[in-house]
Amino acid sequence: MVCHCNNVTRKDLTDAFHQGAHDVTALAGATRATTGCGSCAPVVRSLCATLGRRADDRSRAADDSRTDAKRQGSTPP
Repeated sequence: MVCHCNNVTRKDLTDAFHQGAHDVTALAGATRATTGCGSCAPVVRSLCATLGRRADDRSRAADDSRTDAKRQGSTPP
């Protein structure tokens, strides 16, 4: 449980992130995390940053794959 005031789990936050809530304000709006006492805010910020880095890494890997495929004259799967 990340947010005890509003019973928000890490999974709830991760799901909301993947559905488009890509910052703390959006995560708060989607899940109500951080809107009670606020003690979960550092964890929510950290999770948001981690998920953002992972998304950036996946995007870069996909871009690299497309670039490599173009160089080889094919398209990636």
